[in-house]
Amino acid sequence: MSKAKWGLGILSVLLAAAAGTAGYFIYEQMQSPVYLQGTTINGTNVTGMTVEEVADSMVTAYDGSHVDLKEGGEIVLSGDLGEFGYGFDREALKGELTALFEGQKREPKALVKSLIDRASEKFDLGIYYRSRYEQDLPHSFNQAVFNAKVNAASLSAERIDSVDAAIVYDKEQERFVIEPEVRGTHFEDAALQAYVKEQLDALTEGDPDDEGFYRTVIQFPEEIYTDPPQVTAQDQEIKDLCTAKNTFVGAKVTYVFGSKTQVLDYDKIMEMVDIDGPNATLNEDKLREYVAALGRKYDTRYKDRKFRTTYGGEITISAGLNEYGYTILEDQELKQLIKDIKSCKPVKREPIYLKTNDYGNPYYYSRDGVSDITGTYVECNLSAQHLWFYKNGKLICESDFVSGDVVKKGRATQTGCFPLAYKESPSILRGGEGSGAYETKVQFWMPFYEGQGLHDATWRGAFGGNIYKGDGSHGCINLPYWAAETIYNNITAGVPLVIYY
Repeated sequence: MSKAKWGLGILSVLLAAAAGTAGYFIYEQMQSPVYLQGTTINGTNVTGMTVEEVADSMVTAYDGSHVDLKEGGEIVLSGDLGEFGYGFDREALKGELTALFEGQKREPKALVKSLIDRASEKFDLGIYYRSRYEQDLPHSFNQAVFNAKVNAASLSAERIDSVDAAIVYDKEQERFVIEPEVRGTHFEDAALQAYVKEQLDALTEGDPDDEGFYRTVIQFPEEIYTDPPQVTAQDQEIKDLCTAKNTFVGAKVTYVFGSKTQVLDYDKIMEMVDIDGPNATLNEDKLREYVAALGRKYDTRYKDRKFRTTYGGEITISAGLNEYGYTILEDQELKQLIKDIKSCKPVKREPIYLKTNDYGNPYYYSRDGVSDITGTYVECNLSAQHLWFYKNGKLICESDFVSGDVVKKGRATQTGCFPLAYKESPSILRGGEGSGAYETKVQFWMPFYEGQGLHDATWRGAFGGNIYKGDGSHGCINLPYWAAETIYNNITAGVPLVIYY
């Protein structure tokens, strides 16, 4: 026999042996109660496993299921698939796995792949042919159970209302800042249920995780919130308003009226500000009206003045005869007020008053915020021809006097309330014309109204009574030397004199 024939004979024998072996293997595989070599279901290698074993492994994947719903990074709802209304149908799964198993045994391609896969592993050939299958997890779904599980009332986080962004004062920064909006968390149950159902359906129709379980984390869909804030920190309008409000932040003017004060705080200032976008401008017309209102409330000069006399009665001095007191200079005060506000600092001060007349004589002595006769004053009762001088509420001196002659024309003492213009010692009094001219030296001169004043009158031997009726002065109040001296030594310019009948 030739070598060629001998070789063909050997090859034929080997091929026959291989065919027999393959045939035996295929037969063996067809008769085996387990899945073929190289079979994967849903990515899991089930080689050598029975239908029952595969079903059990898939049941384990289901039984170990877990679902977390997270909102804002926190878990607000948890449970297994059963708690979410998903029921596992093991018998249906077994039926589908059995059908897959039986179909695989009848599929020549699967048998060949199994043969190659087995040979690859045995001889380390590095060539694998897998039979890969996907198997849905048969399940039922209970909508009522799902709805009872997935709703706002079941979540661990309370629902909150939306809050618009707002401008607030930051004490540490000493300025206004924008407090960001708060996103409300109210929603319609149906919207959340639709979203979660979609995620769980995808879970149950997919493969288990790397550890073989159906587990997932669902992030809360913020787009289903139903009450978004109407104003956000990014809105240009609120940014502009915050800028405008900070223009005069810190401004505060406290006006002092003796023992009383009136505060122009930031809120009131902003009522007199015009805002255009981020720009804030003081409204001078409104500020002027504010200053004018201060004058109407606190000015005491040229206003009717009530006064309680030493005898206990109350008199009223008309506005035209009330030259003592305070008058706010509106133009100057307005300029100062604008400057104070623009400084953005707290300021405490008196208003700017008209202090003196054209001769430099003061209009006032002290304030109490009401009448400004604060316990230091001279009271002259022309009817009684009697005088009282009080200093800081204490009676310093009282005395009879002789006032202007009420019989002779033009010599009556002027009634009213007047500030002491100044005092002088000694002084020469001059007045009259022609044969009526006079020049008299006095030691203590204290003028209060157009040449009229208090002074000593050493030429008189008596005071009080009805002397002023026919033998009175030219309008001055004549005093005994001792009384004039006492008053002079204790009085200062600006002290009020109240003169009345």
